[in-house]
Amino acid sequence: MRVVVPDMMGYGRTDAPRSPPADLRLYSIKRAADDISELAKQLEAPQIILGGHDWGGFVVYRTAQWYPELVTHVFSVCTPYAAPSKQFISLTDMVNGPLPQFGYQMQLAGSNLEANVKSYNQVRNFFEGSIRRKIRAG
Repeated sequence: MRVVVPDMMGYGRTDAPRSPPADLRLYSIKRAADDISELAKQLEAPQIILGGHDWGGFVVYRTAQWYPELVTHVFSVCTPYAAPSKQFISLTDMVNGPLPQFGYQMQLAGSNLEANVKSYNQVRNFFEGSIRRKIRAG
């Protein structure tokens, strides 16, 4: 048995093409699932146990759905299962509805954060503030 721990595209030491001009689909859950399937082929692993953490948890669930012959078992840390939906739900609608704890992502979605948070102390204060809010909300 062996354990392989890849980073998702844009994390760790992976490539992180800017979007735009790169296609945003480079960062889709489907692309990540396809990457996992290809990695398993490259490693000559006909079946895998797949685990994920945080956003990787969503990838775990969808990879198991798209590649049921590949994934025998799944586990996810900090990510509850969410059934696929045919209806697109925007981040704003999620935050204003069933997932208010994702509110911190609203700050990360725009360009204001990058334009205004540049120094080490500003970055540290932003993350400390985000963590405190999440702990208090939890």
